[in-house]
Amino acid sequence: MTGRSDAVVIRTASTSDVEALADVYVSSARHHAALDPAFYNVPGRDAVVRHLRDALADEDEADVVRLVAEVDGTVVGSADVQLRSPGPASMLITRGAASRPR
Repeated sequence: MTGRSDAVVIRTASTSDVEALADVYVSSARHHAALDPAFYNVPGRDAVVRHLRDALADEDEADVVRLVAEVDGTVVGSADVQLRSPGPASMLITRGAASRPR
């Protein structure tokens, strides 16, 4: 037994995650740039940190949830989930002030 759980924990990102998220992002960018340098580049870490700080500080984005994945307390990944309105081909029934209850 190594004492490691190896369990992945998914949680909402916070501003305290910015440095770790920047490391993950830049590492991913390096990987992608190595695969296709004509399509991907590696942004400067400081620019990524600034972008993430701004994005995580903006709490007005009620339709976006930023998540982090952790293993043993270390951030190993992230995802942004954005709620979108259903389009005209959606099976979802749009609810709102103009819609009538069923």
